[in-house]
Amino acid sequence: MKEPTQSQWANHFAIFRDKQTWKNLAYLLLAFPLGIAYFVISVVGMSTGIGLVIVWIGLFILLALFGVWWALAAFERQMAIHLLGEDIAPMYAPAPTNDGLADRFLAHFGNLVTWKSAAFLLLKFPMGIASFVITVTILSTIGGLVFAPFIYQTGDINILFWNINSFFDAILATGVGLFIAPLGFRVLNGLADYSGKFANWMLSGDGVNEKSPEDVLKTA
Repeated sequence: MKEPTQSQWANHFAIFRDKQTWKNLAYLLLAFPLGIAYFVISVVGMSTGIGLVIVWIGLFILLALFGVWWALAAFERQMAIHLLGEDIAPMYAPAPTNDGLADRFLAHFGNLVTWKSAAFLLLKFPMGIASFVITVTILSTIGGLVFAPFIYQTGDINILFWNINSFFDAILATGVGLFIAPLGFRVLNGLADYSGKFANWMLSGDGVNEKSPEDVLKTA
């Protein structure tokens, strides 16, 4: 059996030299706190708005919530573009036939992205939890193996069925950790790629006969 060459080892660890790897990691770690924030904003806004609909102010709260959702979705779109490298079409509302307030209102709520972006923000909570759990599990497992010689004496380290409780086991664990680290980060890159594709699908307009919200507001 041929031993791996120096170039093969270099390729194995090349993932750590790729800036995109660290951008992906940042996106995955941010998904959890952002998901919580979106969930809280959505629940408070919807419950308050629906509860006060009977006195009309609830309608304004719900309208404001849709505005907040649109702004947060636009922020998520920018994150996916700059951190994940996704090419996402603008979230434009279809251009109305005239510039009346009612037409702009109907155009916004008739835009599929308005509803997909709201759904995306609500789904960000469970997806953020999943991303966080997977990311932390992989990082903690790799970290526990790599730094085993420094921490095994503070308490037994259990990685699956492997109980690391001796210096020899700890040195062996470091080697195993260094070897599997690129594999773990490839899994995280794949998870980030999936997240980016989902964001692209949920937050992009079709680009047909559309104008931006800024252009619409300029005509008000």
